[in-house]
Amino acid sequence: MSLWQLPAWFGWLLASMAAMVVLATGWLAMAAQSGNDSADSRRWFWGLVLGVPLLAMAVYAKLGHPVAANPALHLPDNAAETMVSKLAAKLQANPDDPAGWLMLARSYKVLGKLTDADQAYERARALALTRVDDLADWIQVRLDVAQGQFDPQTQELVAAAAKLDPAHESVLLFSGLLAIDQGRYPQAMAHLQRLQTRYEAGSADHDALTQVLAQLKAGQDPRKPQGAGAATQPEK
Repeated sequence: MSLWQLPAWFGWLLASMAAMVVLATGWLAMAAQSGNDSADSRRWFWGLVLGVPLLAMAVYAKLGHPVAANPALHLPDNAAETMVSKLAAKLQANPDDPAGWLMLARSYKVLGKLTDADQAYERARALALTRVDDLADWIQVRLDVAQGQFDPQTQELVAAAAKLDPAHESVLLFSGLLAIDQGRYPQAMAHLQRLQTRYEAGSADHDALTQVLAQLKAGQDPRKPQGAGAATQPEK
């Protein structure tokens, strides 16, 4: 664990220790000036100032983060699936809950149950169609299920997302991929060039898009290995 990954309370502990040391130094200096300073009082005071924080640090080193020591948070491995199953059962009994279906869809997506996620997104359609991030997730789910193919419904979702936010990064990407799928290379280049401006020059994403754009300009489908078949004639 790096310094930046330490919990916030640990930083406050270190800051408190530093403050206590400063105050202790000032107190001892004042005691010395007033003649009330003694070896016993100094030992007692420093023991109190440093002992308690150091004890807390020792407990942390022995037991770990206090939150991790909470038995209630040690859930069984299948706890997530159990919770999702309970949510699914609840929605089957009370299906008129778009927000619930949307939560279920996100949960299925995280669990990798993409077909179930797609079906849950469909039940939450009215709500999902108003949120570009949820639409982007739904589009990705459908593309993963269909191995990258844009069926008519997925195309409709891309169009709906583009109406909500045509400058959204995921929307630009899906719009570009759809245009490639349909052989509309100039339109694909326009979307992907706009997407490329979101990335810093020299970054992996920027360089990858540079290569894709070069292939599109040459009339090649970037989804296929170079030299695999004849170049596709781009739409003008």
